[in-house]
Amino acid sequence: REESSEDLKGVKGWLLFLCWILTVVSPVIMLWQIGMEWKVVSPAFAALPNLRTIVVVDTAHNVLMMAFSIWAGVSLWRLKPNAVRIAKTYFVFALIFSIAIPFFLEGLVELPYEISRANEKEEAKQVIRGVMSSVIWLWYLSTSKRVRATYAR
Repeated sequence: REESSEDLKGVKGWLLFLCWILTVVSPVIMLWQIGMEWKVVSPAFAALPNLRTIVVVDTAHNVLMMAFSIWAGVSLWRLKPNAVRIAKTYFVFALIFSIAIPFFLEGLVELPYEISRANEKEEAKQVIRGVMSSVIWLWYLSTSKRVRATYAR
């Protein structure tokens, strides 16, 4: 049977999953990444003082994105006005930054060739994950009947 708009209203299913990702899962992963980055990279600060600049900028970026993620998730969860627009904006920024940040950070400070090459593989994985998740969730927010029914004016 075809579900009516009333049946689809509410934060359930994939929409609930997205809210969990934005408010809990993504911030926890970002905190873990920040901690691991500092743990792994900080011993090299003495030999490569410019590396600290990269880590500080990356940490600031991650903290801002974490706050934006939580704001988007809470907005969706609480059915706030413009919640879908906020979430879409978050994913557009995540898409742009997932592609741009590795290039920006690499251009910010000149690192030795060996270190630069070692980071490329990990950065490529992060870019692919960021692009895929952003595109999938942007598509979901744009095409979901539940999202349309729940946030209709």
